[in-house]
Amino acid sequence: MKTIALGADYKYLNNAETTIKSILWNNDDVKIYLLNFDIPQEWFVRVNQYAKQMGAEIVDAKFNPDLLEDVVVSWHHINLLSYARCLIPMLVPEDKVLYLDSDTIVVHSLNDLFKYDFDDNKLLGVRDFYIEEKFELNTGVILMNNKELKKDPNLTKKLLNLGAEKNLSNGDQTVFNNYFKGEIGELPLEYNDQVGFDLLIGMQDRQDVLDKINSIKNPVIVHYVTADKPFNFLSSVRMREDWWHYHFLEWSEIVNKWANFDRSEIHDPHFDLTTYTLTNTDDIKFIEKLAQKLPNIKFVIGAYTEMSHVLKALLKYPNIQLDQSSTNWRVDHEIKNTDIYLDINDQSGKIDNILNQIDKQGKPILTFENVKTESFDNYYQVFSDDDVDEMIDAISMLADWKKFDEKIRIMNCDQSIAYLLKKRSSVVNLGESEFRLMNGENIAYQDYDPSLARRLKLLMTRGSDKRLAVGLPDIFGNKLSDAFLKYTNLFKDIADKDNFYISTFISRPYIDLADKSKSATYFDKLKELWQDKDILIVEGELTRSGEGNDLFNNAKSIKRIICPSHNAFAKLNEIEDAIRENCQGRLVLLMLGPTAKVVVDDLLDLHQQMIDIGEYEWFKMGVDHKVKLQNKHTAEFNFDQDIDLPDDPEFDAEICARIEK
Repeated sequence: MKTIALGADYKYLNNAETTIKSILWNNDDVKIYLLNFDIPQEWFVRVNQYAKQMGAEIVDAKFNPDLLEDVVVSWHHINLLSYARCLIPMLVPEDKVLYLDSDTIVVHSLNDLFKYDFDDNKLLGVRDFYIEEKFELNTGVILMNNKELKKDPNLTKKLLNLGAEKNLSNGDQTVFNNYFKGEIGELPLEYNDQVGFDLLIGMQDRQDVLDKINSIKNPVIVHYVTADKPFNFLSSVRMREDWWHYHFLEWSEIVNKWANFDRSEIHDPHFDLTTYTLTNTDDIKFIEKLAQKLPNIKFVIGAYTEMSHVLKALLKYPNIQLDQSSTNWRVDHEIKNTDIYLDINDQSGKIDNILNQIDKQGKPILTFENVKTESFDNYYQVFSDDDVDEMIDAISMLADWKKFDEKIRIMNCDQSIAYLLKKRSSVVNLGESEFRLMNGENIAYQDYDPSLARRLKLLMTRGSDKRLAVGLPDIFGNKLSDAFLKYTNLFKDIADKDNFYISTFISRPYIDLADKSKSATYFDKLKELWQDKDILIVEGELTRSGEGNDLFNNAKSIKRIICPSHNAFAKLNEIEDAIRENCQGRLVLLMLGPTAKVVVDDLLDLHQQMIDIGEYEWFKMGVDHKVKLQNKHTAEFNFDQDIDLPDDPEFDAEICARIEK
């Protein structure tokens, strides 16, 4: 691959783009580095959608313009970007690099030029046509032995220091000729046909310059060297029409010369996931590696202030967006639209209360141990200081979850409850506990059983039908535990099926929801399912659902089957026999973990509604996080020890069957 480097700022981009078009029209297998500090990211994104179709790439090589603040130019038509060539050893990794000024055009193949050997030289180039007697390199075209140049890590600094001297006769050209004296090899004139001396030749009778020009029969690179540029309003320069020819080439024309242009590849960028970080510092841990490793993820960095060039340099990555001088409205907008918050900026750059705002939105928050916000206690996924790869994996899996959330049809809570009230179908809800078992893991109250895991997978794969509604977590819009991230493989088999699912959160429409404002309404609607009905509750020994609260106050009557709290699946047949014996005319409500799913599926022949349901106590307590219950069991904590069971004759009277361990 031929590596080429140019330097330009945004004001000169129009001209640099013409140079690039000329290169790509006449050459394939090219990688072009555009050294700059202010060319917008969007330009690189769109141009590369064309270039990559022909196997080329245009690299956004951002640098800090402060590097050039002291250098001196010798002519009014040359700006400081002429010194960008000094940065090539620092910014371009390839061993052989062709530097071109952005007032050049390439009119033939560069293959032969790249075959030249350097021998003992560090640079190859064409003599300056206007310098008599001695050889002086014209620095508008330089073939660089970058492998040798990079051996001196201070070379860029040395060249720029020389460029700051006030007595330079010809700016950067003087710097290069003086510094590399004796290490510059000469190329044929056709590799830098210097155009623009026409007027001077006539005025000064410079036959030697005219002889050089006339000796070039078939130029490869044309270089417009004076202030008389072909893109000026008025110009007498020769080969003006050649410049405009390349300027007006359509990108699609260039692609079609080398490949079949695909219009569908030209589009606005799409990302699988968006992250956000609001900062007051440019010290953002591992942000560059995250951007490199996750090109499908958009990383938005916001600040209330202007940003440093450390952050601005990150715009060379198409998946990084910088929002400097953000307003409160802009910050609120980004919080609303982000999928993940990355709390990875240095402690000195933290923004007060931002994590609380994110948490209220129910968005996952990821951080590293040494930059985590100590005062924030809510859901927070913390990675070890050097575990950037673990964070990369977690973000990738979150992106997979979002894809599943978009592809798999899962009703929200409102839709799910409305569906059940209308259809009166039976319900099983699959969540984290079931995913663990399907993945071959034990959970605290149920050992892994291959038969149970197989039954759960069948339910998940089959999806809902008229008689049975299967619930899955509509997970991406809610707080996401790290355990869920491990089970994306379980969803791959159903992502492209035409299944539909209700939201598993109908069984627990409070503690796991980011927005709890509707929880009271959800519970009121759920209660309509058993309004004035006889119900049969099937539960673990210490579950005691509805005891001490008003969950079932509107039921006509209650009967209970008490089952083992641990490994209830081992008693599946006994549990199902007890339900068949006691369920006549009753709505069956099951609080029996993974075993409840199989029970509901097995007993569909009863043609009566069975609902796998969950928590209510935390809602009544008004807590915003899971807490241990003193007088009953909850699967989330599994603290069956030290439970103080109340003496409740009314509860005991409701028990119609007891399945022993």
